[in-house]
Amino acid sequence: MPAASGKHGKLVAMVAHAAEAAEEGRFFEAEREASQVLQLARQTNDYDLMVQAIEPLCAARMGRLAAAVDIGTVTINDRPITEDITVPAGAYLIQPPQVGMDARRLRLACLTHEVPVLVICREPITQLKMCPVVLIAPGATVRTKIEPPDDIAAPDLPWMLSALAALGDWAISSLDETMPVERRIGALYDRVEAVPEHEGVHRALQAACREACSSSAT
Repeated sequence: MPAASGKHGKLVAMVAHAAEAAEEGRFFEAEREASQVLQLARQTNDYDLMVQAIEPLCAARMGRLAAAVDIGTVTINDRPITEDITVPAGAYLIQPPQVGMDARRLRLACLTHEVPVLVICREPITQLKMCPVVLIAPGATVRTKIEPPDDIAAPDLPWMLSALAALGDWAISSLDETMPVERRIGALYDRVEAVPEHEGVHRALQAACREACSSSAT
């Protein structure tokens, strides 16, 4: 028991350090630390610790998103993306023939190099002239359809942000609310990793964790 308590105390301290880093604008440091705690807490079903870790994690990711958007640029990429790619900060639209895995590869590379980016992947325009957008993680594929940008060859930042919002909203609304709370937490955890720049998905996961805490207390 003392060993377990000591490990828990260390994780709580990591959450506090991540919160401090996020407040001071060290978003990548905060994200790494809070993400590690969230992952470990998920493995042990420590829902209270998950609630705590989500707070600085979300703050760090929203700060990182704001830094990317502040650059004011949207770059289209339709070429292969390697794991060691380096790009400037900004927003990136990954389009065919590249796919959702390429968007994830670019985002992870930018996390490694501490470059703030917003990455969205779009798929071919449908016959009904809608634009499928997709983001993925190992446990989740988040996909929805939105209106294409006014200029398909030059999407702007408002369109990129609307795509992000639509993906996050779909990640929440498509969830089966009748699932047991533990399964909902698992599904939302995966979706947070697929759409890490959407605050609402973090809040949905946090709410589910609080629900699990309340259930276990009764």
